[in-house]
Amino acid sequence: MKKTLVVVAFVLAILLIFAPPVIGFFAQGQIEAYVERSNAQTQAIGKTEITSSERGWFNSQIHITTRFSEDYLAALNTAAEGAELDALLQAGLQQEMNVSHGLLLFPDSGFTAGLATVDLVLDGQDNPNLQTLLNELQIPHFLAVQFVVPLAGSGPFTATVPAFEYQHPEGLQFNFGGSKINGSANLLRGRVVGSGNIGTGKVAAADTNFSWQPWQVEFDQTYMDNSAFAAGTLAVTTPEMRAGNDTFDATFTDLSFTGATELDTPDTMGGTFAYDLDGFTVRNA
Repeated sequence: MKKTLVVVAFVLAILLIFAPPVIGFFAQGQIEAYVERSNAQTQAIGKTEITSSERGWFNSQIHITTRFSEDYLAALNTAAEGAELDALLQAGLQQEMNVSHGLLLFPDSGFTAGLATVDLVLDGQDNPNLQTLLNELQIPHFLAVQFVVPLAGSGPFTATVPAFEYQHPEGLQFNFGGSKINGSANLLRGRVVGSGNIGTGKVAAADTNFSWQPWQVEFDQTYMDNSAFAAGTLAVTTPEMRAGNDTFDATFTDLSFTGATELDTPDTMGGTFAYDLDGFTVRNA
């Protein structure tokens, strides 16, 4: 019996030590498949490609570049929105994936089994125009995503946006309380399920202001190839939203939106949408 346990322990130790680089090879193949599918869904917006990869024993780095299509940039009319934003989108976005591979994974969401844990951060590294905006907002990054490449099916993910305050020289003020979404994703099939919150926010300019309390979000979306639309359900709720100026103040309480969509073709979407409002008051300032 003791000999059997020793043999089993030895085999497990060998697997834990020597399996990661092999698993890393398969994990990178899955990530490449994710990128290919994403491109099929967003070809009208732009294209993402893996520019380089460095595979180690337990960890790897994959560098990706996202470039927006000329038609999409023309539709956004970024040149009219300001030189900084236009330069940022024209240059595209450089991102690095940090990949930890092995059968036993320890993502922030807790212990799980899978091929790899991937950390993707959209920051100023290799993006000087983006870094300029990050410096103005005084935040380290715009978006951080961690997801698990599963052995099969769906894997858990977490996406966060940090809180920030922005004051434009011409008087525009924008405060945002941050956001966090948890869920699971089957990226090969295009299905994403999640829930979380979009933090408090306030936009103010001159004598006009608009603010909201945290939004609770729940969604179950399936994306089709060659389509920017998704089929599924979405529900968002907030306890309060306010808008006003120097003459009035309007308050919406317990506001919710729900929707269910389906795709007739990759270019046409149908569905049902509804909203519910518990209270609405208007007061003179």
